[in-house]
Amino acid sequence: MQRGRRIPNRELHHGRSCPTVAFVLAATFGHRVAQRIFSDADAGQVCIYVPAVVVAEAIMVVQKGRLPGASLDHLLPHLRAMAVSDNYPLSPLLPETVIASPQYTIVPDIFDRLIVTETISHSVPLVTRDPVIRQSGLISTIWD
Repeated sequence: MQRGRRIPNRELHHGRSCPTVAFVLAATFGHRVAQRIFSDADAGQVCIYVPAVVVAEAIMVVQKGRLPGASLDHLLPHLRAMAVSDNYPLSPLLPETVIASPQYTIVPDIFDRLIVTETISHSVPLVTRDPVIRQSGLISTIWD
């Protein structure tokens, strides 16, 4: 991932799917949909907000071996590159996000709910294949 410029009128939000799979699939396996969106961000065509919850969960998923073939040796360089890229602003988990999240209990998983809450605060779509989030109707999602 390279440093690039932000295109504010075409912002995307990277999110979580089964857990945080969109990011890990793109970083590790080059998943078709996720890879296309991340390629657009690498080229400076879109900006992907990455919530702190997504980063933490991606590390946990890989450490626990929940995605066969994924490793920290491969994931961590992607996370470090994102941390210095204009196209992947890392969003901290703010108290305001946590306090606002109870109104979205239609999404039962607390981490998914925090991601949805942050997505709403940024007014951007969420890159996810998570069926609960997609069917909630709370936000626009990108996957197909």
